[in-house]
Amino acid sequence: MSQNTAISAAQHYKDIVLTFGDFDITFGEPIWESPDAESVRQFQNYTDLPALRDRKGIRTSFELYLCLRGKGRLELNGLMRAAGPGCVWFTSPASRLYWHEYNRQETLILHIPFTVNEAFTTSDTPENRLILDFLEQSRHSDEHSLLFGYDKSLCDYNDFLKLRMNTATSFSLSHVLLSLLLDSIHALSSTEHPMTEAQFIESYVKANVLQKISVSDLAKLLSVSERSLFYMFTKNFDASPNDYINRTRMNAAAEHLSKGLSVREVSELFRFSEITSFCRMFKKYYGVTPSEYQRSAKSK
Repeated sequence: MSQNTAISAAQHYKDIVLTFGDFDITFGEPIWESPDAESVRQFQNYTDLPALRDRKGIRTSFELYLCLRGKGRLELNGLMRAAGPGCVWFTSPASRLYWHEYNRQETLILHIPFTVNEAFTTSDTPENRLILDFLEQSRHSDEHSLLFGYDKSLCDYNDFLKLRMNTATSFSLSHVLLSLLLDSIHALSSTEHPMTEAQFIESYVKANVLQKISVSDLAKLLSVSERSLFYMFTKNFDASPNDYINRTRMNAAAEHLSKGLSVREVSELFRFSEITSFCRMFKKYYGVTPSEYQRSAKSK
């Protein structure tokens, strides 16, 4: 994971401490990061800061990540999550976090470390309940401390932060950071969901329907083995990768035939080296030749 130098951080950034309810929240310096060229790369980690007790209460450290651009699969402790713009997640500083690329668009992740100072006793207010529920989730998460949410509007905070990172005072920046944190916590319970692996595969195949998509290329795109890709297709589409890709291509070819393109034109459009190969594949899925299908479509 490399820091994106196109966005300059504040030259003299100091940790920002804010009080919210009965909690003190300390924000570290926001960092914009992009995965390196390798398909799997460990995120930049900070020194592990276990929960520490002081005279007021317990300090617990977290990492907030917000995906601003790109699509991929998030891996934490062997568990996978499909992620894209608007996905937000929280981890502990010691978590082994990996990003698997879905496409060649440069991914941009906003990464903000923060610490919550929890008092021994807190009053029952909406502010305290929000933070207490968050802390309770993080301690009893079934996903090894990965708290994951989605809200596309969270990406709007990016421009606010960039504008305020070099301000003379930290007042405006601190309130942007606090608002981002609170909205991110709210996103954990959102009913919205990012694009699933199945939806990504479906959209990718349809977008590249005129191309010859190989199983090996698709496996590389999804950062999985061909064996895992086969399992993924069987689970989501009840078909092998080749069968699903070819069926999608022939469905699109049938639409072009219905619009009046000749069999040869459609064969060339879908990049078949021989028209007989196209006719053979089309008949496999439709039970008739392209010419027979076209005559039937015209009669209807």
